[in-house]
Amino acid sequence: MRREKRERKRLTFFGVPFACIALVAIVFSHIGWLVENIARVFLVGEIDARFYILPFISAYGAIPFAFHAILRSPNDIKFFGKELPLKDGLRARIIKNVIAYILMVLFVYIAELAVGNLWDKLFGVKLWDYRSYPLNFTRYTSLPTSLAFGTGGFILYKTVYKWLLNAFCNAPYKIITVLAAVLGILIILDTVNMILYMAVMKDAPMLWSIDLR
Repeated sequence: MRREKRERKRLTFFGVPFACIALVAIVFSHIGWLVENIARVFLVGEIDARFYILPFISAYGAIPFAFHAILRSPNDIKFFGKELPLKDGLRARIIKNVIAYILMVLFVYIAELAVGNLWDKLFGVKLWDYRSYPLNFTRYTSLPTSLAFGTGGFILYKTVYKWLLNAFCNAPYKIITVLAAVLGILIILDTVNMILYMAVMKDAPMLWSIDLR
């Protein structure tokens, strides 16, 4: 009985303990930092702090929340909790996965456009520039980059996301809660620091950069 009461008291996000998916979001924030630096190695031959103190990019933390809110489980995709009117079978699974992939590409396209223009309009800071890429729309988004990041997101959704969420949900809840709270607060403070720096200095903070060429 007491255990059932404790379960009911847990904060959840569409049926999943919030601490578990928050910790997945933290891992994705670090993956985003790594992916951007790996891309920079090939594109410009350097790695850098990516405007943060810690090796986390908070915007990527929104991805697992979007995954779960829009698609739910990668094993049984539902769109905003609703099943598509399709019969069970291989064809239905393929259609649902194709739609999920398209939604991820659109999510990347819209998110980059929104975030890039937000900082530009608020502080006059231009964090990236895709104008050299084909099929770009403003400097902040393009079809090739959206396809690349959307494909990566879909692969993560079908593999890493599923594994991490299961692992964290099966781990001791108190430990997961403490980790999510401590790391989450640090990442939020780091993001606030970046925003304040841009607001005051009218430039993006860059603590370090290493030229690998």
